[in-house]
Amino acid sequence: MELQVPIGTLVFDVRPDGSVVALLNAGGGGRTERWLPEYDDTLVVDEVPEAIRKGVEDAKKNLIKIPMVGTTIPHEVRQVYSASRVMLKPASQGTGVIAGGSVRAVLESAGVRDILSKIHGSTNPVNVTRATLNALTSLRTAEEVSRQRGVKVRLVVPGQPAAAVQEVADGR
Repeated sequence: MELQVPIGTLVFDVRPDGSVVALLNAGGGGRTERWLPEYDDTLVVDEVPEAIRKGVEDAKKNLIKIPMVGTTIPHEVRQVYSASRVMLKPASQGTGVIAGGSVRAVLESAGVRDILSKIHGSTNPVNVTRATLNALTSLRTAEEVSRQRGVKVRLVVPGQPAAAVQEVADGR
């Protein structure tokens, strides 16, 4: 069963031992750069109010920056976590989120609207989620690449609006 959770929502699960697990989705939306909690901010506590407080505090401390070009990611990325391998690929505007299970939940929380993805190997949701978050963390902007290489870089993602084309000056 797939659970779609809006940004800012707290999801609870009560374990057999009576402890409460809280997962906070603190992703952002409506900006060209997205922020997500680093990994899965899962906290085990005995009371729900304490879970909410700890979830909010932990999510605020562990936000990561996700570069965007229009409505997609700047480049293809492949990431491995344990036995799970995830491939994320930029898509043309209007494609939507072509992803399954855990990958879809993470990408929608990040505010990515157009992307292609594929899971290889293990489909364990925890490993797939961590591989997806690692992949999003490893994305780099054209400015970062230009600065690192010391050359002018032009980033064009086919199917994205012309405003998404980025000219980056010589990074030297």
